[in-house]
Formats: sequence, structure tokens, C-alpha cells
Amino acid sequence: MSADMTRTGIRILNELFFNPEKQDEWLAMESMRLQFDVGLYNDVDHVLKVIEEEEAYALLPKIFELMKTEMAEEIADLKWGTTDFD
Repeated sequence: MSADMTRTGIRILNELFFNPEKQDEWLAMESMRLQFDVGLYNDVDHVLKVIEEEEAYALLPKIFELMKTEMAEEIADLKWGTTDFD
């Protein structure tokens, strides 16, 4: 994935989660899911570098929260054949 795409994704999430004028928790989470699905976070070292450069440290708990949710959905799908947690 392009480094510019990762940076743009981080900037978008930062705005959607934390800018009071643009804040939209649902859109931010769904955008982050899409970014995960297309592989923007596959290079962890690069993502951490971009987060540091953008001073977007507050995104880290949000990213970890989504990762836990994704893992729980995968486990549920394996065990019960369902991933409908919404």
C-alpha cells in the first residue's frame, strides 16, 4: 500500500474521531474497518511512524479496540458460524 494512502487514512481517522466539527464515531469506525480490509495497516512499523509524525497517538486505543473486535468476530465465526455482533 502507498505510504501516502496510510498517511491520508490516519488523517481522516484523526478528524473523524477527534475534530469536534467533523466528529462521527460510526463513520470513523467503519472507515477504519475499510482501511484494515484494504491493507493500510499491514506494515505496522510504517503505521506507527505515521502516527508519530502526525501526532495521532489518540488513535492507538481505537485501533486496538477494532483489532479486538475483529478477533472476537473471527473466533465467533469459527465456533458458532456467526459474526453478527452489531
